[in-house]
Amino acid sequence: MHDQPAHPSSSRTTAPAQVLAVGDAARWPEWLEALVAGGNRVEVLPDAHRAFVRCVERWIDVVVVDASTALDATEPLERLRRLSPSTRILVIGPESALEAVPLEDGAVQAISGESSAREFLERVREGVQACRVDRERRERIEQLRGLAQRIRGGEPSHQTLDGWLSAMSPASQSSLSCLDALRKAIGRELDALTASRETADFITRCLPDAVVAIWLAGPGTQFGLAACSGGAGPQADAVVRLMARVERSLLPDRVVVGGILGTQDAMTWGAPDDAHELGGRWAMLAPCRSDGRCHAAILILGGREPRPVPAQTALDSVRTLLGAHLARIERVHLRAQPAWPPPAAEEPEDPPSDDLMF
Repeated sequence: MHDQPAHPSSSRTTAPAQVLAVGDAARWPEWLEALVAGGNRVEVLPDAHRAFVRCVERWIDVVVVDASTALDATEPLERLRRLSPSTRILVIGPESALEAVPLEDGAVQAISGESSAREFLERVREGVQACRVDRERRERIEQLRGLAQRIRGGEPSHQTLDGWLSAMSPASQSSLSCLDALRKAIGRELDALTASRETADFITRCLPDAVVAIWLAGPGTQFGLAACSGGAGPQADAVVRLMARVERSLLPDRVVVGGILGTQDAMTWGAPDDAHELGGRWAMLAPCRSDGRCHAAILILGGREPRPVPAQTALDSVRTLLGAHLARIERVHLRAQPAWPPPAAEEPEDPPSDDLMF
C-alpha cells in the first residue's frame, strides 16, 4: 500500500510536521514541548498498534518510538512500514538498547536518549524532509506509471512506422494533410495541457508500439510532465525510470538550447538495471521551440528495430507545430491578462501664476 495524499503538494514544504510519540522516555516532555512550540502537530500514544491506526487515518511524517517499545512491538511497526513506507521512525533509548534495533535503508534511525532538545529537533526536521521528498517521489512514480500504462483510444491513422514516416516526409504529397490533422486537433485548444495530450495521442496513433511523453517548460530550466501516451505493458517501471532520468538529466542542460537528440540504444539514457527492458530500443528527444525559447519537449521511445532515417524529420515537423501553438497560447494569455504599468504618482499642481489671464 502506498501513501495517500491528504493535502495539495504545494503545501507540503510549509505544512506543520505530523509527529507521533509512542512509548515513554525520560526527556520526552522537554523535546515534545519544543516540537509543539515550533508549530508542529504532536500526538502521544501508548503503543505501536495505535500508531498504525493513525497512519491509516492520515499522513504521518515521523514516528518517535521508545527503544523498549520498538523491541516489543516489531510486528505492528513492520505493518506501519509497509502501510506508510515514506514515514520515518526515530527510535530513542540508551546505546545498549539501540544496538538491538534493526535499522533499514534510513527509514528507521536511532537517537541517543542523552541527546539535547536541539539535536532532537534537528533529527525530526531531517526526518520530515526525507519523508516528504520520498512521498513526493513515490507519488510521481505512480503518476508516471499510470500515464505509461494508459490505454489508447481511437483508430490509428497509420498502422506502421513506415506509413507515418512517409506521410510526414517533406517529399510526400500527403505530408500537408497529416500535419493539418494535428494542427486542427490542437488548434482549437488554448490550454497547453490539452494541446500536449492531443499531440502525444496523435504520435502514438501513428506509432502504435511507441511510448510518447511531453513535458511543458516552466520557469528557468524546470519542466513538468504534461502528457504520456502509449502502452508500456510489463515494461512500465523501466519506462517510468527512463522518463524520470530524462527529465532530471537531459532536459535542463541539453534540450533547451539544442536540436533533436537521438539514440539507437535507450540504455544510454536509462538506469543500468533496466538493460533488459530498454536495451536496443531507439529513442528521440526533441525541444519544441518558438519565439526564441523552449516551450516543451517530446520524448519518443520506439522499439528494437533500427530507427529509420526519416524519423527525425517527421518529429521535427511535429515539434515545430507544437512549439508554435504553445507560443500562441502564451501570447493569447498575455493579451488576456496584460501587465498593466503601475499607476504614476500624482504630481502636485503648479501654483497659480499671476501671469495667466483668464
